[in-house]
Amino acid sequence: MSLSVNLAGMELNNPSSRYGYLEIDDIDGWINAPATKQTQNARVNADGDFPAPVYYESRFITLSGALAAKSAPERWTGSNMLASLLNGGEKKLVIEIDGLAQWAMVQHNGQPEIDVVANRLINYQLTLKATDPYKYGGHNDFSVALGSAVNLFHRGTADAWPIVTVSGSAPAGYAVSLNGRLVRITEPLVSGSAHTLNMRTGVLKVAGTRVYGRIEVADYWSVPPGEPMAANTAPVTTGSGTVQFDFYDTYI
Repeated sequence: MSLSVNLAGMELNNPSSRYGYLEIDDIDGWINAPATKQTQNARVNADGDFPAPVYYESRFITLSGALAAKSAPERWTGSNMLASLLNGGEKKLVIEIDGLAQWAMVQHNGQPEIDVVANRLINYQLTLKATDPYKYGGHNDFSVALGSAVNLFHRGTADAWPIVTVSGSAPAGYAVSLNGRLVRITEPLVSGSAHTLNMRTGVLKVAGTRVYGRIEVADYWSVPPGEPMAANTAPVTTGSGTVQFDFYDTYI
């Protein structure tokens, strides 16, 4: 099995790092799905519960490994490096196993454990938290002329939420839809002032500035994994332009 673990730009499974021999011995919380959560609503004087949506908790990841330092100074500089990898907030964790790379944004979930067990040997454990429990892979970018359709797909295992960028001119706005779900924008589309819509958050920006109250129909949609599905685009009345859909392969 080939393995690469890169945290905040530092390869942690690297036999020839500047500090010495770095290795990852165990990864916990990455392969399996995180815990789920839901609000139970009991049926009064009836069997069972009312259906309730199920969501995922944050993802908790533990990286365990060792450093065989080149010398005594690298023992200490290597320890400092491991302890400060997530200094400053969320950083990117990329794990590639047998050629499949997935990534998540993580932060500390408790103090790093650094244990000097011999003259130049360090064992360490990093406990991490991904507040967004999903893992991401390759980037997907689909473009189509406003008024046309394009097939969207990704290679993950969970729904992917696209960012839609629309440029061109449509004085009365435009609409985008997928699988019967429609989002209609009434904000005029003006040449040189592109619109971006985040389907996950529902945030619409014009030339980088957020605008409010200009989404007439807000049935936001995601792209399911697997077979391609046709996304339809159209100006509300007249207009022309380009619609771009950006999203990542998404895993849970």
